[in-house]
Amino acid sequence: KNKIESLPRELAFAKNLTILDLRANRLSEFPMSILQLTSLQDLLLTHNSIRELPKLEGKLTELSTLDIGNNSLEKLGDGLRYLPKLQNLSLENNSLRKLPLELAACKNLKSLKVTGNLFRRLRGA
Repeated sequence: KNKIESLPRELAFAKNLTILDLRANRLSEFPMSILQLTSLQDLLLTHNSIRELPKLEGKLTELSTLDIGNNSLEKLGDGLRYLPKLQNLSLENNSLRKLPLELAACKNLKSLKVTGNLFRRLRGA
């Protein structure tokens, strides 16, 4: 287990990076430098303490896998619909109470994992 709490801004220069594995760290916020990684396809952020996703409009357009399970997510924010290639989304074991309706815009989504949240029923926002 690592103890990374933040990422350096210089990470944004890794334009050819396709996989970023930051599982089991101490990130409490989504690292904004990740939004500059235009070739990123797989983003693994499980087992951190991230509370919210930032706006993703026009960012991470190549992302096919977002694994942000086992965090402290209470809301997803605006932007999942801006991930046109998203196929796998893991939101397991967070503090989500509802899923945004914009998930319906993720036309390529093949796998959605939401177990272990605070849902009473699966219904849009």
